[in-house]
Amino acid sequence: MRMRIAFTSGLLLMLLAAVPCSASDSNSTKGSGGSVTLEPVVVTAEKRAQDAQSIPAGITVMDRGDIEDMKIDAIRDLADHVPNMDYHDFGSRRHGLLFMRGIKSLPGGQAGTGFTLDGLSYSKAYMFMGLPLFDVERIEVLRGAQGTLYGRNTTGGVINIHTADPGNEFASGTSVTYGNYGNKELRANVSGPLVQDKLYLGLYALAADEDSYMTNDVDTGGDGGRHKEGLAGRAKLMFTPGEDWETTLTIDGQQHDDGSFPLKRTVRNSYVKAGKYAADGLYHYSHDFESTEDTDTWNVNLNTKVDTGIGSVQSTTGYQNYRCTESIDADMSPDDALRKRMLLSDKDLSQEFRLASPEGSD
Repeated sequence: MRMRIAFTSGLLLMLLAAVPCSASDSNSTKGSGGSVTLEPVVVTAEKRAQDAQSIPAGITVMDRGDIEDMKIDAIRDLADHVPNMDYHDFGSRRHGLLFMRGIKSLPGGQAGTGFTLDGLSYSKAYMFMGLPLFDVERIEVLRGAQGTLYGRNTTGGVINIHTADPGNEFASGTSVTYGNYGNKELRANVSGPLVQDKLYLGLYALAADEDSYMTNDVDTGGDGGRHKEGLAGRAKLMFTPGEDWETTLTIDGQQHDDGSFPLKRTVRNSYVKAGKYAADGLYHYSHDFESTEDTDTWNVNLNTKVDTGIGSVQSTTGYQNYRCTESIDADMSPDDALRKRMLLSDKDLSQEFRLASPEGSD
């Protein structure tokens, strides 16, 4: 036993000793004497460009390579890679439950964790829980209360998403995903200059479809429960009339149907207790009609930044339009006894002005 422990410890030490060698191959430079210096990770978590090491807060940063390698396509995927973060999917994008350092964000209430997309803040948890993430350049997750800088609804922390900007070089790409249960997804993007060094445009789109892995034991002639299909897109127009002036207009939206919300009978159901119906089996339910959850959102973000002699002046104007319609078989049985229909509509208009001292000043 001691020999085994000693061998294992020695192997771990050898692996740890090899880490600097592998780190020197990417994002690092060699200094004098052969020492290795890692490139700084620049973030804007405190609303100015800083080295991540200088921020006095718990922070997780993911760049484009990390996001692609980890297959982070939605907020729920972050929970697998961010410490102190947990996410529970209760059957639809609106009903997701997010925890950050034990602080929860209720689907129908105020958020406990803040969320920003290209500087635009989302005030309600259900507005960003199911937001698809595509062509994301960087994700910054601040853990712990951030109310001093970000305001209310940030007790657990803040999730900052930064999407790709168009530039002077023409770029395009497509990706196709196919999996079990008929899972299909198509992503495409194209970006480039409209006027060299002045005006740039980026277009980004996503289409997804997935069959159900649950079976309705009642024949309704519709799609199975948890059938999902949707579209999402983003247009980003960037204007840089001078070195000290940058304006970006972003318009994005999504249309998504999450299918049947998977309410099913368990042994605690009143029908089961009365002996009228048995409990539903695993991945089975029995609705007399196919439920739906249709989500339609679109957002506008106008962001302008001007560098002056006293610092940078920035304006962020946002408009968010969210609409969700749920139709649910609430009695969870073949009987047409109880139906629930819910319409949720939310429109937010926000304006933020910010003056930041010049970089490097006190």
